[in-house]
Order: sequence, then structure tokens, then C-alpha cells
Amino acid sequence: MPIPNKVIYSDFDITLTPHPVHRDISRTTNENAVKRALRNLIFTDYHERPFSPSIGSGVNHLLFEPVDIITSELLRDKIIETVNNNEPRVKLLEVVVAPRPDDNKYYIRITFSILGQTNPVD
Repeated sequence: MPIPNKVIYSDFDITLTPHPVHRDISRTTNENAVKRALRNLIFTDYHERPFSPSIGSGVNHLLFEPVDIITSELLRDKIIETVNNNEPRVKLLEVVVAPRPDDNKYYIRITFSILGQTNPVD
């Protein structure tokens, strides 16, 4: 008999939609909650959060730089620094930032493990 997934981490759903049964705000749990928190953290700029000016990544400032290896390394470093400094629930396993100059974009894959869970997450 498989062991049911235990809720370790939870957060409000960003859409703030009410739960269909108990009409309270829906929540995301475990993997989805941590993924959402990482996304929000990476897209947050410094001085954007009141009373927490040091939380942020500065990634937004690099998005209008040339799409090349140098900028992709800077993006990778900023993501690693931001996650390691501000998200204690995860352990980074790998951050891949590949420039796609013909499409004017980057391919970014973040692989991490959530503390208290066994499977890595992309």
C-alpha cells in the first residue's frame, strides 16, 4: 500500500480563487508551492518588496542585454545566488541557462530537490 503524500509546504494560490467546497482561498502544496515561490523570487527585483529591499534577483535587468554566453552565465549566477540566499526549502542540483540568439530568448532549466522529499524537481 503506497504512503500518501504528506503536505509539508503550502501557500495560497496566486490566483486567489475560492475553493469550490469550503469557499476559502485555495492553496498550493509541496512541489507546486515551492515552484511558485521560486518563480516569484527569481522574477522579483531588488527594492520591490517593502521592508525587504535585499530580496530579489536582478534578472530583469539582464533580459535586455545581448543574448550570448556571457549574459547566460550572469543569469545563471544570479539565479543560483538568489535561490541559495532566499529559499531554504530547496537544494539546487543544477541550473542550465542556454542562449537562443536566433529566437532572442534563453532556455532555463532549474533542477532542485525539496527538503523532506526524495524526487528531484525541474
